[in-house]
Amino acid sequence: MNVQIEKDIPIPDGLKGRVNLGVIPLGEMQVGDSIRVDCAPEDIRRVIASLRIRAHRYARQHPGWKFTASQKGGVIRLWRIE
Repeated sequence: MNVQIEKDIPIPDGLKGRVNLGVIPLGEMQVGDSIRVDCAPEDIRRVIASLRIRAHRYARQHPGWKFTASQKGGVIRLWRIE
């Protein structure tokens, strides 16, 4: 297999809108804890969707864990509820 680095290749349109939230400490949360994510109003939909997907995947791997998310203005909050 030959792998090489290429320069000046444009990013396809479908990848430009992805959100990278970095490390989210879901495993450290206790019931009632929340995480606050500040973002620009135009990014709210993508960020909250990404956060919900991340929480859902984590809960699926950890039975008994549940999360809920809410947004108001430019602030998204994720709570651990179980």
